[in-house]
Amino acid sequence: MTPGKRLDQLEPIMADVIQKVDRLIEGQGQLFEIATRADQNANTIAKGLAALTLTTQKQFEQVNARFDRVDTKFEQIDNRFEQIDARFEQVDSRFDQIDTRFEQVDSRFDQIDTRFEQIDARFDRLEANQNEMRQDINMLKQDVSSLKAGQELIIQILREKLP
Repeated sequence: MTPGKRLDQLEPIMADVIQKVDRLIEGQGQLFEIATRADQNANTIAKGLAALTLTTQKQFEQVNARFDRVDTKFEQIDNRFEQIDARFEQVDSRFDQIDTRFEQVDSRFDQIDTRFEQIDARFDRLEANQNEMRQDINMLKQDVSSLKAGQELIIQILREKLP
């Protein structure tokens, strides 16, 4: 084979190989472009995800801060309820003391009522004694009147008999 023939045989193969290499380079370029876009998309997604993560973290911190404030308010409310309970216990204690005092006052009134009943009984006895004394005085008055009448009769008889 001559060099010219060889070249003629090699040229179509070389052209074919070069064409395939060109296609491969072009395909590699497209793959590189797709990879670059994918990388850019991945970077964009990563940046978005990072921003979302930061936003979520900030929101989570805000929610935690709000929960802390709510917990603090609940603790304050619990403390106020404890204070109110303590005040109610004081009020209950005072009412118990007042009840005790009322019982003492009731007891004293019962004693006073008993004393008044005793005084009423004494007055009743005094009144009965006065009535007896009035009757006795009336009887004495009658006796005195009878005595006076007897004395007057005696004096009259004596006056008649004595000159």
